[in-house]
Amino acid sequence: MIQRKFCFVVVVGSFLSITAGVAQENFTRLLYDVASVKPSQPGAPEGEVDPLPGGIGYNANRISIKDMLSVMYRIPGRQIVGGPEWLSNEKFDVEARADRPYSIDDLHIMFQNLLADRFNLKLHKQVRIGPVYVLTVAKPGLKMTPVDSGIDRHNPITTSGDNVTTGDRVPLNYLCY
Repeated sequence: MIQRKFCFVVVVGSFLSITAGVAQENFTRLLYDVASVKPSQPGAPEGEVDPLPGGIGYNANRISIKDMLSVMYRIPGRQIVGGPEWLSNEKFDVEARADRPYSIDDLHIMFQNLLADRFNLKLHKQVRIGPVYVLTVAKPGLKMTPVDSGIDRHNPITTSGDNVTTGDRVPLNYLCY
């Protein structure tokens, strides 16, 4: 009787370890094929994060890690709290290239992983009550027009030098940013 119980435990234990091994093999962490992260020149003016054409990566020039987190997690910078001062004060240049075209969401996950790996960042999300804006339709009616979701835009919102912001195929989560 004791021998049967022992065999049962061994079989179950072996099954669990095999299952865990298979699950780890199927999980692929999204990473860029090539990435360069360098400090920007001291005193450099504020830069920007730009997606590369064709969904193959991003360039970030003269921008803080906090601002990169804001763009890649699609949250306002004011909602990023904690961490050392250099996250906001020091600027970096990042060039990140994928091995093939990816969706904008996958490129953002790759960039998030890049920042976590290179800067040893540990992040967590927390719900807090605070001031918000309410998006409502004006009396004349809605002027936005729906579009087909066929094209994956990597830079749906652009700003020109005269403080005009233009959106083309902008997902709603960008508007609620």
